[in-house]
Amino acid sequence: MIVYHYFSELHGLDALQHSWLKVGRLFDLNDPADCRPLLRNMPAGESITADEYFKFLYQEAGILCFCDSIDDPVVWSHYADSHRGIAIGYDIQRPLHKVNYLDDRPTVDCTEASKLLGEHGTVTTAFLEEVIARGFTTKAKSWGYESERRVFIGLSRGTVEMVGSLYFYKTDPLVRMKSVILGYRCRLNESDILMAARNYAHRGDRSWVYRARLRDDKFNLDIYNQAQKKSLEIPKLPQQP
Repeated sequence: MIVYHYFSELHGLDALQHSWLKVGRLFDLNDPADCRPLLRNMPAGESITADEYFKFLYQEAGILCFCDSIDDPVVWSHYADSHRGIAIGYDIQRPLHKVNYLDDRPTVDCTEASKLLGEHGTVTTAFLEEVIARGFTTKAKSWGYESERRVFIGLSRGTVEMVGSLYFYKTDPLVRMKSVILGYRCRLNESDILMAARNYAHRGDRSWVYRARLRDDKFNLDIYNQAQKKSLEIPKLPQQP
């Protein structure tokens, strides 16, 4: 599946030159209620917060956030420096979790989740999948324009690198760069992108570099490739509930 990540010009060039993506920390997302599910059916006599219950996940796991949409001007405004930045399309072969947008905050049933823990309370894949599905893939309805998809990764994986206090995911065959789209107001050109990404197999190939253009008939953008003289075919996405 092809999904997109949006950048400012500076951070986009950084991602191209280093072949990496910044990993988001679960306790430091834009919405402080995001990945903060409510707990129910706690064991009798226990009273802990989500921060305490999910402490291991908040410390050991990170998130890569992508967007289904590439032609929505609102997404470009909010995440690509008001159309001055770029978007990179990635072919994701890792599990992608679709974000749901609802009015009510999600809940995690501690009794049911605890049944999925391993011996001595060790975290298992089944426990992680349950927690992610129930509590870490729901946001407020007003975030729906993002059409977000998420990849959860362990920070200790060999593909993750720490630079200063930040973590970066080094792209690999499971997260492959497929296209670069320059924003409508972006100052960069095709040659800049090809130079920044000169270590990739795309080297010298202009067919994977696009630019967003204003349309005459609609607010949605036209994603156009100058080398091929054609626009990117954008599939229609289902409406969010």
